[in-house]
Amino acid sequence: MIIFFGSSSYSIPVLEALAKKEKIGVVTTPDKPAGRGQKITPNPLAQWAEKKNLPLWKFASLNQKTLEKLKKATSFTLGVCCVYGKIIPPCWLNAFSEGILNIHPSLLPKYRGSAPVPFAILRGERETGLTIIKMDEKCDHGPIIYQKSFPLSPRANSDEVYRTLFSFAGTIISSVIRQYRKKKITPLPQNHSQATFTRRLKKADGFVPEKAVVLALKNQPIPFQTAPSLLKELFPRKKTFSPLFLTRLFRALSPWPGLFTEISFGKTKKRLKLLQLENKKGKVFLEAVQLEGKRPVTFSQFSSAYQWPPSLG
Repeated sequence: MIIFFGSSSYSIPVLEALAKKEKIGVVTTPDKPAGRGQKITPNPLAQWAEKKNLPLWKFASLNQKTLEKLKKATSFTLGVCCVYGKIIPPCWLNAFSEGILNIHPSLLPKYRGSAPVPFAILRGERETGLTIIKMDEKCDHGPIIYQKSFPLSPRANSDEVYRTLFSFAGTIISSVIRQYRKKKITPLPQNHSQATFTRRLKKADGFVPEKAVVLALKNQPIPFQTAPSLLKELFPRKKTFSPLFLTRLFRALSPWPGLFTEISFGKTKKRLKLLQLENKKGKVFLEAVQLEGKRPVTFSQFSSAYQWPPSLG
């Protein structure tokens, strides 16, 4: 049996492809509440696995105890990891005689870590890719089994890129595993001196100061001190940002955490979600928004109702 590690809807095309040709068991994360007052629902991968009646284990953590539970339930030699979201510890890695193959959406060693596509978009990369490695104890560090580059469209958002890469992974994963098991693939060590790293995205990364939004909509440069914190983190030497950096940030953080700002209503502030932000012929256009506690509307409707954005003074 191949043990599949995953917890995201992005993982499903790979699991679906494997389940057609291999005996598969799935290790995933426990169910979480969908929101306050809502019922607990399983993650999308778990839902899919349950519908297909695949053996399924929902472990809060991977340790010796949970490993023994898996060993008692089934035998296995190979693992495949695809958007799992948790660290696989040495005791688990060593339990797989053929190792665990990890499917990573970047051209390793570039963009190791949990957010490779958003950071590639933010950096303005012209290509990205899919890499399959044999996992070791370090993050995205193991030798390369398979790699393919893809052009990175200047208009694509993170969700679109992830779905493209993992859909492709589903088409080649069985072939890669077959060649790997027959020892027709020689694992290639990564050039660790060229490694770059990404960090986990936070909700706060989507915050854009109101003045930065207003400047962008007026097609004016955004001073460094006014820029969103994630842009300042990635480009600490810039003095100003082009308004189009805001559309790049929007694409990078779609679908999560998305972009939002805060606007003032007298002495109170309310969150305004920027639902659709586009680059049209080199200018920034805000197409749709959602004010805290309200329904989504077009930006023209919102602007007319609230006389926003204000003048820059």
